[in-house]
Amino acid sequence: MSGTRADELGNRLKYAGLDPARIQVVGDPVEALARGMAATDAATPLTIVAGYTPMIEMREAMQRRGWVGRYWEVPP
Repeated sequence: MSGTRADELGNRLKYAGLDPARIQVVGDPVEALARGMAATDAATPLTIVAGYTPMIEMREAMQRRGWVGRYWEVPP
């Protein structure tokens, strides 16, 4: 998790039953994305929960890596 409210989300997930050992708060959202990708099997989807502004930052990081197109472009 990353972002200004990551601690609050982590606390909410803990009380929802997620094992606290699986919760990591990473200051830099792009670093959080890299860690999430490194910890995720290629056959398993990585779910990102983000507001509008952080999602734009995440998509830009994914676009630089060639994983997605620009968010305003319709895929061919």
